[in-house]
Amino acid sequence: MPTTYLNSETINLNDENLTDAELVDIISQKPDRIIEIDDPSEIVQLAVVMYDGELIRHIENPTKTAELAAVRRTPLALKYIPEPEDDVIFETVRSHQLGISHVNSPSLEAQLISVQTYPHRINLIDNPAEFLQFVAIQKMSSSISSIKHPTPAVQRRVIKIGDGHLINQINNISKDCLIEEIKINHAIARNIPSTIKYPKKFQLRAVEANPQVIDYFPVMSAAVQRLALEKNPLLLTGSNKRKFTSVRVQRDFAHVGLAGNMGILDD
Repeated sequence: MPTTYLNSETINLNDENLTDAELVDIISQKPDRIIEIDDPSEIVQLAVVMYDGELIRHIENPTKTAELAAVRRTPLALKYIPEPEDDVIFETVRSHQLGISHVNSPSLEAQLISVQTYPHRINLIDNPAEFLQFVAIQKMSSSISSIKHPTPAVQRRVIKIGDGHLINQINNISKDCLIEEIKINHAIARNIPSTIKYPKKFQLRAVEANPQVIDYFPVMSAAVQRLALEKNPLLLTGSNKRKFTSVRVQRDFAHVGLAGNMGILDD
């Protein structure tokens, strides 16, 4: 059939004499004409949805292959597929970063596929289960910033990474989690935000957990200084001794400093 004839909009696309190849040629020039075809073959369906996945809305009974091709082209196609089967949903979330947002009440399996493929897109899942949070941070630790309310266990896992260099990326961080990790590794205090680290109440808890944490407290109240020395008097003889600025604390623990200078601290 001559191409000039194929270009004509007067052609009856349900003409039985038209081959699939001819129909594809016609709709490739104007894909939305798929609506005129009563029962397009799979070949014709694919030609249309691979051009624009949303055009599946004009296909009354799309094949599974056409549905998969449509959602692969654009996640928006999913809303035009009534009662999509699981494999169509999975293809949607696997093929597009925003795919999960186009799924109504996604199953845990669909959520898992999305998080495994696009860890940061866990932010598109309402109240993700703890195991999904773990999957996300294991795939990409920085995805912790995309979790609105990470569980304490997830927070502690992230805090452990590289002396806590991701602490600033943890949303709604738990002070209890920080204290528990300071007990194990006081160096994480280096990365704790100043809004958390400097208030006296937190410093007291941190020093109680691990007095060596004062390494990362440039300023301490008298109460914090006193507690640190009560927990470990030898701190007054080390590199942190200049941090003990309270005159009363210095006086009360003067015997420690003198003993240290005389080298008689050992039993």
